[in-house]
Amino acid sequence: MVIGILIALSINTWNEEKLNKTKEHILLNEMHDELGLDVEELQLKIQRYKNWIRANQMVLDHLDMKPVNTDSLGFYYNNLSGYLIFNNNTSTFENLKSIGFDLISSDSLRRQITTLYSKEYPLIKHSTGIWDSNIQINLFYPQFTENIRTNSNGNGQPVNFELLKDNHQFKEMLKLNIRVKIYSINVKEKTMVSILSLQKSIERELNKK
Repeated sequence: MVIGILIALSINTWNEEKLNKTKEHILLNEMHDELGLDVEELQLKIQRYKNWIRANQMVLDHLDMKPVNTDSLGFYYNNLSGYLIFNNNTSTFENLKSIGFDLISSDSLRRQITTLYSKEYPLIKHSTGIWDSNIQINLFYPQFTENIRTNSNGNGQPVNFELLKDNHQFKEMLKLNIRVKIYSINVKEKTMVSILSLQKSIERELNKK
């Protein structure tokens, strides 16, 4: 009878381990797909931030009387201010939290997952959702509306160019805006490296026999 009980227990343990491994693989596959969507979203936002940097630099050069392509100035003047919020996909990570992180059998993979979702993703939200948005809304946008006139065609121009080219405060805001956008891009690009590394680690785990 004792031997029968032990056999039954070992079978139950084996079944439970097999079930957990199946759950782990399903969850990792879902996370891998969500990470791919996050990369695509970050790439789009990085490009948008580069466009903002270019617009701010072109207007700054124009105000400093440097040679610029005047054909595009209206577009650049109209696209100086803005920010984008990055909201990563969290459903699989939240599911993992509810199940328990011990479901991930690899210690190193588990650390990669928790570092990305608990540290690096929140940093992106802080750099754009808090810092950048506050600068845009509270500092930059008031100066933008005071000094730039825009129209429905997506073009803008200085209310008074002669005054604006000597407006030190406005120029400093352009420079600050460029620095903030560069920082935001750096954070996003660093996070993308971590995402791609995590995807590779997930693929290796899924390919284990």
